[in-house]
Amino acid sequence: MSDGAAWDDTRRRVVARKETKFRDLVLEGKESDHGVNLDAAAELLATRVLSGELILKNWDDSVNQWTARLACLGRWMPELGMPGWSEQDRIDAVAQICHGSVSYKEIKEANVWRVLREWLSAGQRAALDSYCPERVNLPNGQTAKVTYSEDRDPFISVRVSHLFGMWETPTIAGGRVPLLIHILTPGQKPWQMTKDLKGFWSSGYAQMKKEVAGRYPRHPWPDDPKGWVAAGSPRK
Repeated sequence: MSDGAAWDDTRRRVVARKETKFRDLVLEGKESDHGVNLDAAAELLATRVLSGELILKNWDDSVNQWTARLACLGRWMPELGMPGWSEQDRIDAVAQICHGSVSYKEIKEANVWRVLREWLSAGQRAALDSYCPERVNLPNGQTAKVTYSEDRDPFISVRVSHLFGMWETPTIAGGRVPLLIHILTPGQKPWQMTKDLKGFWSSGYAQMKKEVAGRYPRHPWPDDPKGWVAAGSPRK
């Protein structure tokens, strides 16, 4: 007789399974909803979450951005001693989210942040927000969302008018990492990607103004964008 856990695909839950064996031959197998080993259940659930078979509804883009920020900061500023984020960390986090549950119904809308909030100390959370912020400030008082990826440059997508008054390329990670800027037309269409904002103002902006300004006559197109803010008035 051996005890274990098994996955019931029809009901999407873990069940306890008792088997009577003779050597490697299973003579009889019985399944029950009672007496399920919670560690085994968490492992079975986590395996299916990690494979994509089961979806954690609250593991959304905000979580993926948080993990990407953590991974990037660990790489960009190793002297901070941040924990980083690896595939093993993802496995461990999913296992913690699944712990104590036996069915997909129980984890489907689980509070993912309950686990992730405990991943960092208060000081580490402050460092993450400082060096890998979710948003950066623009001259017009608005902010732009920074999109992070473990294998691509971090970037912001900003309408050209919202960059008026910003001459230098914004940076993060204590000035070590310049942001890639996706410059958009007033109609939110992509125009150019650059890490050299000063170079764009020196040459690319004039070409953009020549080609696009006629389609957006209500938007400001100053000759000197350095002295303007996005509201369309000269900086005092």
